[in-house]
Amino acid sequence: MRIIPALSAFIAILAGAAAAKDLLPYEDGRSGTATVVPADWRELPPDERWHGTRFVSPDGSSWLAVYAAPKTGSIEAHMNATTQVDGETITYLVRRPGWLVVSGHKGDRIFYRKAILACGGTVWHHIALEYPARLQRTYDPLVSVVSRSLEPGANACG
Repeated sequence: MRIIPALSAFIAILAGAAAAKDLLPYEDGRSGTATVVPADWRELPPDERWHGTRFVSPDGSSWLAVYAAPKTGSIEAHMNATTQVDGETITYLVRRPGWLVVSGHKGDRIFYRKAILACGGTVWHHIALEYPARLQRTYDPLVSVVSRSLEPGANACG
């Protein structure tokens, strides 16, 4: 029965590779926030509340936002505001000096947010994804790759 775990691992590797193959690098010209975006997702018109760019999946059920916010006030206050949103149930939270990851449910949807303090501690770079909970297994590889692409030092300052 050792073949089943090995087969599962092989399939997971292939799924991750397939997801990565269909991703394009993206850098927001205003903020310098950089990540990867699925090649078939379309960019939405600018929306000032994001201070960046939003992309929507081909079926319109999911979105990815790439944005920035100037560091104003304390790091703790920004982390709290990024973490705590009305109507959400947090299932995963990691806070470290200068970055955080939060994920959970909002009704029948899953949200994922990551923020890092960049540009010498003057700007927060963010990614946010939201998608139907029924698609979690499909989206797990994408969330992983997008999250890893937003790392301190990997993002220029706009």
